[in-house]
Amino acid sequence: MKHFSLFSSLFIVLTCWLSTQAQSSWVPQTTNTEVMINSIDFLDPETALFGFAVGEMGTILRTIDGGLNWETMNSGTTETLYHVDVLDADKIIVCGSNSTVVRSLDGGTTWSVSTIQGTMGYYVDMYGLAINPATGVGYICGMEQNIHKTTDFGLTWTPIREGYYGALYNVQMFGDDTCAIVGKNSIFTSLIARTFDGGVNWTWRDFYPVDGNGMSWETSTRDAHFFNPDSAITVQIEELNATGFITCTLDWENKFWLANEHTDAYLECLDLKYNYGLAGGADINSGGVIYESPDNGVNWFISETSGKIPAIHDVYVGANTLFAVGDGGVILTRDKFVGVGSPDAENTSVILSPNPASGNTVLRFTLMEPQKVTVSIIDETGRIVCNPVCSRTFSEGDHQISIPFDGIRPGTYCVLVTSGNDRIAKKLMVVR
Repeated sequence: MKHFSLFSSLFIVLTCWLSTQAQSSWVPQTTNTEVMINSIDFLDPETALFGFAVGEMGTILRTIDGGLNWETMNSGTTETLYHVDVLDADKIIVCGSNSTVVRSLDGGTTWSVSTIQGTMGYYVDMYGLAINPATGVGYICGMEQNIHKTTDFGLTWTPIREGYYGALYNVQMFGDDTCAIVGKNSIFTSLIARTFDGGVNWTWRDFYPVDGNGMSWETSTRDAHFFNPDSAITVQIEELNATGFITCTLDWENKFWLANEHTDAYLECLDLKYNYGLAGGADINSGGVIYESPDNGVNWFISETSGKIPAIHDVYVGANTLFAVGDGGVILTRDKFVGVGSPDAENTSVILSPNPASGNTVLRFTLMEPQKVTVSIIDETGRIVCNPVCSRTFSEGDHQISIPFDGIRPGTYCVLVTSGNDRIAKKLMVVR
């Protein structure tokens, strides 16, 4: 966990993104990079505040305020990074090209780089990983159907499978001994594997998505969400025509999986939480595409975007906020139910004064109608430090709330103000 320096005075600096008008479109975040972003993950999907995004040239970005601000971290590598897994407030594990693993044990402040030593005498790209944050047991997968296992939070890795044609892209664990992996085999057919004994023995199946006309297709599965070891939803690329599939199965043994959608866009990422789904990819003619499912993957529709967006490589579903990342350093976000607007420098319905402040500050705001308001102060890990106001009903009109700093340690925080469907995130820096 990050440790904070002490100073001689106390002040607060707050900057806010404010949305008083609900919008349905995705909003780009400022990342200060143009490299491809491949993966995004947060510590806690309930708040989706403390998170990381990774991509080309060893790029690692960190946010502590739900994506309103992103800080570039020194990863110590220039390899392409494909997947990030935020295990807890301290441990973040990343995998990438040339068998690279990048780890932080202090919340992303410093990073160490290592290379997985296989038995083949050369390095391969590693695309997916999953580690149990309670035990440190996990699996990593990549090119040539490589699978390696760790028991110490990614410090060391033991080869399990190497040297087969094809690739494995995604890992999902159901405990230390049970996990499932998806990818493609040597003839570009979707491939799935699972183990129930910690990787000692595996069963393998190739499978084919079946469209509405009963035709089966050769594809590669890029991502998956398993409800249990027998049932899953996957997203796929049909590589010959660059189209895609969203498929589901309730039977591991079935080699023909019914397609929920046969899309004009190829699809390479998927996330399902809170009965809500996102899938992402790109149409080679029209650019990036995001699909949404409000019913746990049963029905899908194309999400509205403001104009053309770059190809999407990963998506993330939070309790209230959705994220998508892709080419050109793009990180898009949107409120799950009502869109989150962009900064409005002229909007004065929320005012913090004095600022800077010592001892306490006053939050002034205006409501257009009676609303329940909650004000939370949240630390870098997503933990709520205190709630100056908790689900209190305020009438229409002007109001003010005193926010004391008693018991708040020096450091960087986020102030989250919730009023009806509006959420206002503010960066808060406390210095003594």
